[in-house]
Amino acid sequence: MGSAGLLSRHKVEFAKKLVQVCPGDLNRVIFAGSGADAVDGAIKLALGATGRTKILSMVKAYHGHSGFSLSANGKDYYKELFEPLMPNFDFLPFGDLNAFLRKADRNTAAVILEPIQGEGGIHVASDEYLAGLRRHCDNLGIQLIFDEIQTGFGRTGKLWAYEHSSVVPDIMVLAKSIGGGVYPNGAIVYRDTPVLTNFGEKNPWFHVSLGGGSDIGCRISSKVLDYIVENRLWENAERMGGKIRNGLLKLQEQNPEIILEVRGRGMMLGLEYKHDFMGMLMAECLSRKGMFAAYSGNAPQVMRFQIPLTLSEPEADEVISIIEEALKIMKLYLILLMPLSRLPLIGRVLNNQKVLISSSAFLRKFGF
Repeated sequence: MGSAGLLSRHKVEFAKKLVQVCPGDLNRVIFAGSGADAVDGAIKLALGATGRTKILSMVKAYHGHSGFSLSANGKDYYKELFEPLMPNFDFLPFGDLNAFLRKADRNTAAVILEPIQGEGGIHVASDEYLAGLRRHCDNLGIQLIFDEIQTGFGRTGKLWAYEHSSVVPDIMVLAKSIGGGVYPNGAIVYRDTPVLTNFGEKNPWFHVSLGGGSDIGCRISSKVLDYIVENRLWENAERMGGKIRNGLLKLQEQNPEIILEVRGRGMMLGLEYKHDFMGMLMAECLSRKGMFAAYSGNAPQVMRFQIPLTLSEPEADEVISIIEEALKIMKLYLILLMPLSRLPLIGRVLNNQKVLISSSAFLRKFGF
């Protein structure tokens, strides 16, 4: 049980450790059972504390599959089977501060975003963009929510991705790495400001999770955080991420007809191909060489490389070698597929996400 009504030494100890490594006045913790659960709670906190009704999210955003989190996703692919969803969600182009200013108003409770979009294709928010959001949110009384479920705990070369820009959010949501890949846990960490703290103290049961913040979850999360901090894994992520990035840039130079761009921070890297279908195809080719890699759900032409932060230098060399070999395999497929992709009808079919998924299943089933 993870209910906040069942306090324990392990819950309190982990909460204290967590806020000690959070900059600024992010020092209030609510546990959650998953990332989606944490996003739900963060949005409820912003709505309840401000008394406002509108939430701004980002095009191609990914925040989960339940309630408010599903409604905050920025692609119809995840939502179309379940409409109508939560009302009063509006979406902005990622990185466009003017678009935020056009849609933000005194009825906006919060804007939620990932400092680096994961499913959206590894798009990095510029420091200027995040600073601008912080400034205008302060002016309009809007709560700034950072989803650091993928970017947090050292992934980007800093303990938290927002440290690159020195912009502290009002609310931060965490999950995934918080349990070290061993046990599920999640957390909402928010600032000790009058609007948030007063609401939280008056409504302690505004978000209840029976799975998040369990004793075993907090004991594991505590050990995970100790290991990350003691070994300064974000520094390894910066070093090894830079090594892999340089390797990917060399492969881009050698394969300009396939690779469009390499981007990301630390060990959160994206490889964008020239066509959508290349993401699925490359995932298949990598699997044949022993590497699991997922193309981005909201941008299937982008391959995400989010490798364990404990990666060693020889392992980084192996990663680059495997990607190079997989590219050679993909080139064989492209001898047929590239001419076909130039035909308008076949090109649309090849780049359809549902077709990509079905094609991948077909290839695996029949051993191609």
